Amino acid sequence: MAAESESVKGTGPGTQTGPSDPQVLFPEMTVCGMKILPWNLGQIADLSPVLIEVRKAIQEEGITVENLFRDLLKFLPRLLPHAPRVISVSTGCSIERARNLKGDEAGLVLTSIVSQNWDYLKNSLSLGLSRFRVV
Repeated sequence: MAAESESVKGTGPGTQTGPSDPQVLFPEMTVCGMKILPWNLGQIADLSPVLIEVRKAIQEEGITVENLFRDLLKFLPRLLPHAPRVISVSTGCSIERARNLKGDEAGLVLTSIVSQNWDYLKNSLSLGLSRFRVV
């Protein structure tokens, strides 16, 4: 009975009915005129092929937070081609608009997308991101 009442309240395992931590802390962000929210199921489904490729790159290149920034130019060719799709799906803008962002704007938008979806990303990319820390 206790487990049932926990489920009804939404406090038992797998019964989260309220917003996640990122949704509470950052309910909606607007960066470079683009609205960024935590991903919904449709966005996750649309980005799954991209995330699989990013995970492969992380594993194959041995990417960590430390070497990502130290050797950024080495890793960019593996990761950058996915940026327009991630920005487009995450913000609802066109691929063309995402592709036309200036480098610093794209960096701000991508950083915001990652922060809004950090829990999902660290779990779905767990092998490669196990050493990543949020700063």
